[in-house]
Amino acid sequence: MKIIKNRFIFFIFIILFFIILIGAFKLTTLSAETQLSLQPTKTTKVTNNSTSIVNGICYNNKLAKELIVIISEQHLWACHYNQLIFNSPVVTGDEHFVADTTPIGTYKIYNKQTNINLTGSDEMGSWNVHVRYWMAFLSNQYGIFGIHDASWVPDHDFGLIKPDSLKASHGCIELPLSSVAWVYNWAPVGTTLLIKEN
Repeated sequence: MKIIKNRFIFFIFIILFFIILIGAFKLTTLSAETQLSLQPTKTTKVTNNSTSIVNGICYNNKLAKELIVIISEQHLWACHYNQLIFNSPVVTGDEHFVADTTPIGTYKIYNKQTNINLTGSDEMGSWNVHVRYWMAFLSNQYGIFGIHDASWVPDHDFGLIKPDSLKASHGCIELPLSSVAWVYNWAPVGTTLLIKEN
């Protein structure tokens, strides 16, 4: 009876040992995964068959939510602190006219609406277009600038229309419908928008 009792205790001891060992392994793995998730992000974007690397676009971001648009890249990134969580090609403003150039600077989304008509006019003529998602970030002497969908732009053209093209926007940041829907649902009023040339 004493031998069976000793074997039982030994068996329990071995089971506890393995439970502790497995728990320590899981803790070490979780710690390594946590450290990896804090590393700066790196994305690759292909534009006109040339590759441009954007290293750590969110690396220095200290905000819970920030949108970054780089005009020379024709691209938008969504950052959650230093984590890149979404990106999309865009179309920005026509640089032939001051009123149609996408304004460089730091802004806040101050208004959000769905299913509205955008109307206006400039040197190129006038427009009255329906958009499903609208996020305004600037109102100045040239009009109201925002982020919106652009059903008139084929999805494969986003990111390829350069600011010196007559196909560029009237200054707004245009995204494919699925992308702008994501941004609209993710970014509340007050979200920071940083627009840079490069």
